Amino acid sequence: VFEGLFLIENSADSTDSILVTIAGVEITISPGEAFEANPRALKEIALLRLEPYADESKQVSHAVRGISKILDSKLWLDGSHLHPKKGDEVFDQERRRVIRELLHALRDTEKGKKDALSPEAAQAAMVTINYLVQADRLLALIKIGEVRASLTLDDVETRVEKELAKAEEELAKGDVDRDSGAPDKAVQHYGKSWRHAVRAMDHYVRAMDHDAKEGNGRDKDEHDDAREGNGRDRDEDDDAREGNSKDKDEHDDDD
Repeated sequence: VFEGLFLIENSADSTDSILVTIAGVEITISPGEAFEANPRALKEIALLRLEPYADESKQVSHAVRGISKILDSKLWLDGSHLHPKKGDEVFDQERRRVIRELLHALRDTEKGKKDALSPEAAQAAMVTINYLVQADRLLALIKIGEVRASLTLDDVETRVEKELAKAEEELAKGDVDRDSGAPDKAVQHYGKSWRHAVRAMDHYVRAMDHDAKEGNGRDKDEHDDAREGNGRDRDEDDDAREGNSKDKDEHDDDD
């Protein structure tokens, strides 16, 4: 069970590749390369773990196709971040078309039905569910952490704090469901947690933009005041020069 990210690097000075086995999936890391277990990578491992058993039942086949769809690059910014406007689809599709399908297949297997999974396929299905759930938790946790890291003592914004509180509440609910054997409900809560964290970041960015615009407005007003002050100084200088000129003319007339 992954509670955080990890990175495996193979030195560029090495002459040998590193073979790592994660959840029964062999990963080769060539010299100078690295493997980062970010959320997207965990989902890719889950797919590789399940694919060999796609022909054992229609549920497993549907789940394999579902994981492939949620790995679509259009839904992701990078390995640890979903697209802010499309990321909800990852949680929703995974819950309905992957995890529920696998839970169905596992229940049929427990009941000894005709299309029951082999022990190896059942184990792969359980590992896949676990990896997907933990990846979703990481997606929410990473986003919450990024918002928290952006805030300073002077940046307290009511809407940001409210959304963060909701994000952390949903994360906790997801943990309860995960630990009680309800992975589909856990994913639903992790998705809500991620969405609240995204909204918190949106509120924060808008607040910062508003403050920046107000600051620019104050700077412009100060600049205008300074120019107006300089204009008054020039007028006073012109008046002074005009007064000196009159004094000179009167002196010449006296002569």
